[in-house]
Amino acid sequence: MLSVTDIMTCEFCPRKLFLTKVLKWKVPEKAVMVRGSVIHKVFEETADCEKELVQAIRADTDKETIENEYRLAYVDAAKQAILSQEERLGKFNLRPEEILDSVKIAVEQEAADRAKNTLALIGSDQVFGAELWNLVTPKILPEKRIESESLGVRGIVDRIELYKEKTVPVEIKSGASPREGAWPNHKLQLVAYSLLMKEEYENVADHGFVRYLNEYPPRKIIFNPFMELEMKKLIEKSKDIAGSTEPPAHIKDNKKCDMCEFNQDCYDTGFIRTEVEKLMDNP
Repeated sequence: MLSVTDIMTCEFCPRKLFLTKVLKWKVPEKAVMVRGSVIHKVFEETADCEKELVQAIRADTDKETIENEYRLAYVDAAKQAILSQEERLGKFNLRPEEILDSVKIAVEQEAADRAKNTLALIGSDQVFGAELWNLVTPKILPEKRIESESLGVRGIVDRIELYKEKTVPVEIKSGASPREGAWPNHKLQLVAYSLLMKEEYENVADHGFVRYLNEYPPRKIIFNPFMELEMKKLIEKSKDIAGSTEPPAHIKDNKKCDMCEFNQDCYDTGFIRTEVEKLMDNP
């Protein structure tokens, strides 16, 4: 079964998918990858701390206290998430305090939004504790593993937001955002998760969100049949490459090649041929 990461590798460069999936070349960990992974850990931990926070709210807890408790809890969860990855960060000279500075505004924005949401429920229903938590919507499922047997694809959605009437995929990106909307590959990735979700949830929304750290609110992406068709074609193309012993041609994109980890060995056709022959001799 292919992963969504495999599919997006194919979108970036079909030949790179062949090298990683067929020849089993390993992509070396880089600073930007570690930073992104740690930031995802931050938003996973902040989402996970909300239930306990809400259930501790009582009738005599005032508005300012609730807002403050949300902010403190989310920032503390972010700090703990970052410190738990201190060893990985250290390998690339990434300082925990710098990572915290880069996410703190986004974390506090989310804390404020979730506090506002909870306060609205208290104001309208005057419920507290576990009963209040049951009413909170959307529930957030961070780092949710999903798969589709029919598509032959699995993946981990950064977060799924569960509303009473719909289920929404959300991708969190630590890089810079475009002027409007989302980068094309980020849209495609969101579409892929939407397709996978349809096998597990009945009410998947016709849209999703891309959350760029440097932008608020998240960018809403409306899905359409053409985007889904494009993704299904990309999935089939990826399957063909993953099942082949013939490497795809080099792409004509110097910028992509310059940033690729395999940009030297990829052009060594003799070496690639030898690797394929080894694979065929030892399937």
